[in-house]
Amino acid sequence: MREQNIFILGGYGAAGGRIARLLLAHSTVNVVVGGHRLDKAKAFADALNTEFGADRARAVFADASDTETLKEAAAAARMIVVASTTESMSLALAKRCLDAGVDYLDMYYGAGMWEKMLPLAPAIQASGRLFLTQGGFHPGMPAVMVRHAAPQFTRLKSASIAMVLNNRLESVEIAAALVRVMKDYRAQVYEGGRWRKAAYRDTIRVDFSPHLRRRQCYPMDLDELHTLPDSLGLERLGCYVAGFNRFVDWVVFPVMMLLGRFRMFEAPLAGLFYWGTNTFFRPPPEVILVIEAEGEADGKGHQVRVSITHEDAYDLTAIPVAACLLQYVDGLLPASGLHFMSHAVDPVRLYSDMQKMGVAISEEMRPL
Repeated sequence: MREQNIFILGGYGAAGGRIARLLLAHSTVNVVVGGHRLDKAKAFADALNTEFGADRARAVFADASDTETLKEAAAAARMIVVASTTESMSLALAKRCLDAGVDYLDMYYGAGMWEKMLPLAPAIQASGRLFLTQGGFHPGMPAVMVRHAAPQFTRLKSASIAMVLNNRLESVEIAAALVRVMKDYRAQVYEGGRWRKAAYRDTIRVDFSPHLRRRQCYPMDLDELHTLPDSLGLERLGCYVAGFNRFVDWVVFPVMMLLGRFRMFEAPLAGLFYWGTNTFFRPPPEVILVIEAEGEADGKGHQVRVSITHEDAYDLTAIPVAACLLQYVDGLLPASGLHFMSHAVDPVRLYSDMQKMGVAISEEMRPL
């Protein structure tokens, strides 16, 4: 039945394949593995059916640039999950999904993606469809972490979210996607009642773990955070990211910032980024997101610190999406409209399901 199917575009890729496996392991839904390589889709669907001992996965040909193939997917599925690296055609693909009459969730993380999607909001609402954007963990989790922390305070005053990725890159294609993101890199922090461009003085040091220790973290800008100061009454808010390793931070990133805007350099920069990240990687692998939130609780100053940890960045990208889809299947998300994934989900349920999927979450609250 259509209502029990989730279609994953790019379903045999690094993130899509993990989402498919998580859905089969933690729900009763069926998955449709889609992509422009039908042979790969079939091989992966067969492997899933063997692994889970049931005929719950099947493969179809799907081309992100072809509305007809997406309509065929819509006829067989309740939602399309876009797990392929197709940022350049993001708006066109979203329009095709809207025309196909199917709900939608993407994992885009480039700057300006929200602005690209906003013109579709009236048509999405009028059609009764649900469109979720910017799923994953960056973006995807920072706003969830702030929303989860807020109810623990009578008044939440400030929140800082920091992340560090100590992982190898799985492919040059993924490195190329990150190069494209760096081309549009923006850094902002919220204070004094407004978002402003961040400077070097806004960097912070965060103690992540015994292995990674204290790391210098640099401000970044995430669209999903922009409305939170007004809705939660925050005085200060920022998201920060630590570097990969010294070679990447001090050699590759400056070159990327200088040449990344020129398309001719994308492939060599991706190769350099891939080589530098993997060559200078030091185990153990670890990906950590930390929020430190401060405010008042029962008339006293308190701080809440929550750490979200997983050993694999690709798993940690897929797990929040899969956990969101469990809420979707259970009818807990908004019925329609355009939303950030991080704003649509119930944070408490998301944390719980992520833990069941292998994410370590620790929390402590202490007086200031």
